[in-house]
Amino acid sequence: MDWTLALAAFILGLVLGYVARTLIARNDSGKDNEKKAEQAMLELSQYKQSVADLYQEQGEQLSLLAEQVNKVNQQWNESVRHLHLGDESKPLPQLEQESHSAKDETAKGIVS
Repeated sequence: MDWTLALAAFILGLVLGYVARTLIARNDSGKDNEKKAEQAMLELSQYKQSVADLYQEQGEQLSLLAEQVNKVNQQWNESVRHLHLGDESKPLPQLEQESHSAKDETAKGIVS
């Protein structure tokens, strides 16, 4: 009878130990998953910010390029008038420039 009681206690201990280990492992994996999710969200927000910064920088560069093209076109048109070739050629058009705030809103909309 002593052996049967000892064997039953041993089997019960094994079962309880297995259940406890399983529960602890689930809690640990849940914490690991939370840490991984938090890290992924941090990386995503950094990437979104870098993309937004890139769009803003490109918008500013395009604005500067448009200004330079407009200056070149204006000088070309003045040169044509000075050379009295205005009868034969059309003046070069001026490029329209968007405001930086509109570009920022567009970049934010794309990144969001």
